[in-house]
Amino acid sequence: MLSNNPKQKDLFRKPLYESREPVLAIDPDRFHLRMKTAMSASLRDHDLDRHEIANEMARILGSDSFSKGMLDNYCSPSKHDHDISLLRFKAFVRVTGENSLWDLAVSDDGLIMLEGDEARFAEIARLEQEKRGIAKQLTMLRSSPVPVKRGK
Repeated sequence: MLSNNPKQKDLFRKPLYESREPVLAIDPDRFHLRMKTAMSASLRDHDLDRHEIANEMARILGSDSFSKGMLDNYCSPSKHDHDISLLRFKAFVRVTGENSLWDLAVSDDGLIMLEGDEARFAEIARLEQEKRGIAKQLTMLRSSPVPVKRGK
């Protein structure tokens, strides 16, 4: 039997939008490893080869100087001294279609990325919470009689 208690965890179901807490200390080495590993995995899983991805990134960036070698360095966990800029990261995500990389990038800060209309879920939940708060206030106000002095 399923419990209705929101604090009780389900061993078999992971929430689609998990709650996150910010990590207090930034660990640059761990962050680099996580991002580069995820970027490398997205390249392995993508239909385009690295030359095509680098060429498409160069087109998006309006630059002829972006190469497969640069892409390899940005995606290699062993290349600690090659950090991808935010603009190049954005082009990488666009070309590969791996929007989940944005979520990974902000997860240590307790943030979660929502795409497009998914933000309506959060807005619906916020309004439902506000509605419950107003309903509680109304219940409290209705709980004691209001003496009417007019018309006596």
